[in-house]
Amino acid sequence: MKSPLITMKRNFIVLATVISLGMSSCAAQKTGTDKHMSTALFDTKWQLTELNGKPVPNEVNGKQPFMSFEKNENRYSASGGCNGIGGTFELKSKKKIKFSQGMSTMMACPDMSVEQGINQMLGKVDNFELAGGLLVLKQGATPVAKMKASTAGSTSAALEGTWVMDYVLHTSETFQALYPEQKPTITFTTAENKVNGNSSCNNFFGEYKTSEGSRIKFGALGMTRMFCPGNGESVFVKNLEKVTRYAVSEGILTFISDDIVVMRFTKK
Repeated sequence: MKSPLITMKRNFIVLATVISLGMSSCAAQKTGTDKHMSTALFDTKWQLTELNGKPVPNEVNGKQPFMSFEKNENRYSASGGCNGIGGTFELKSKKKIKFSQGMSTMMACPDMSVEQGINQMLGKVDNFELAGGLLVLKQGATPVAKMKASTAGSTSAALEGTWVMDYVLHTSETFQALYPEQKPTITFTTAENKVNGNSSCNNFFGEYKTSEGSRIKFGALGMTRMFCPGNGESVFVKNLEKVTRYAVSEGILTFISDDIVVMRFTKK
């Protein structure tokens, strides 16, 4: 006959094992949830719908206000409908986040209110909630910005077609002075990862590669050899070599070098 003491010890061991397995199961479930949450955060382009309690239009200055997050280098990209904004962020825990005050282009647009609101918001946010295709950035318990998963995501297929340049990063000459007669164009054939176009003078062709986080890299370009007056072609080629990422939204293609917008195109 087993002693009551031995029976109690065995029951205690069984109970402890059950509790341990239950905790392990919860931990595994939590890890899976966190992983799913992170995937949704990084693999989505977020359309800004509310800022400081006020609704944000679908378009501002003809563009969709948005944010996106890149996992590999912990970088964010954003736009309030005018300039491209970029910087880094840090995920401190499951729901804690901190943004650096990033850099942006310096264009002037008719409506700068949403862009100014984004810049102010970035310094306030310290946590977020993510569920059901909705992202809420918060300061403590107060929502500062609300976003929804955009239907105009920046996938490589969105590059397809011909684009006409309307902005290039250059401090010495205006865009009109660089391209008085013909604007540069670029055409993507996404099925073959090939690119061709015109630099405003010579035709060019080559290949490109895209990867996670809307990253893009252009290979060496072949080009015709016509003499080209002015600096337009050299400015175009040098900026194209700097490009590391891209964004496509509402018929606008933006090329980015780290945090700086270096070129912008409209769909032809």
